[in-house]
Amino acid sequence: MTQLITEPQALLDKTEQNSQNVTQELPTTCASCPYFQPHNDGTNKGWCELFDHFARTTHEQTQDCINTIRDEESEIEDEVDEQLIALTNELPAGYEIDAAYDAVFGKMYRLWKSFHLCGTFYRDEEGYWIPQPSNCSFRPRVETELHAQMIIIKIYEDPCLQVE
Repeated sequence: MTQLITEPQALLDKTEQNSQNVTQELPTTCASCPYFQPHNDGTNKGWCELFDHFARTTHEQTQDCINTIRDEESEIEDEVDEQLIALTNELPAGYEIDAAYDAVFGKMYRLWKSFHLCGTFYRDEEGYWIPQPSNCSFRPRVETELHAQMIIIKIYEDPCLQVE
């Protein structure tokens, strides 16, 4: 059963609450888009690098913007995956890399020698790579994925560095 609001103050409060909900859901504008480059000349004009045309800072983000940004991010992820495949060519013979999704770490890369898991590595929020060698609690933060792979391989191949 729906309750009717008959008091003017209660009706006003309900209207204000609804208007606040609507204003919180307003779309973002070009000014907050990473592909927008403002002219910085005191106007609200700039250049949209995503669509390669003139735009204003007050222009609302459209569904085309959202979809194209997602496509761009997907292409970047594909390029990173291709680079990772290229890196596997630089690995010593017998080592392989695959990837799996982890609920905690996101995309987790696994380094294998034959059917033995040598370790895993992932990229943290700050952009550093974290190698996690098997049989070792050493977890440094390194700047490249190749460095992370080499740490895992070194610990795998040297039993003195492993901690049971």
